[in-house]
Amino acid sequence: MPETSISEEAREAFRRWAGTYLRDRGVAVELTAVVGRRWSALAGPDGDFPLAPSERLVLGDGLGLVLYGGEALDAEEREALLRRVGEIVRSR
Repeated sequence: MPETSISEEAREAFRRWAGTYLRDRGVAVELTAVVGRRWSALAGPDGDFPLAPSERLVLGDGLGLVLYGGEALDAEEREALLRRVGEIVRSR
């Protein structure tokens, strides 16, 4: 089974973006590698995550997102979030 990885530059870009997103929106976004049923963290914001239910989103190519507090996002905000994550991940 191939290992999912992203470059250190993409991880750092995601970490910075996720920290800003958490600060501005109150939603923690964690990028993960998805292998079968296992979700392993690749990058996310520093510090504590909100005490909120988590939601898993499969992105494809062995990647996923875990959102903490994502229920606060409307459909337009979710689309914008997914577009931005796609831009960062494509830079891997």
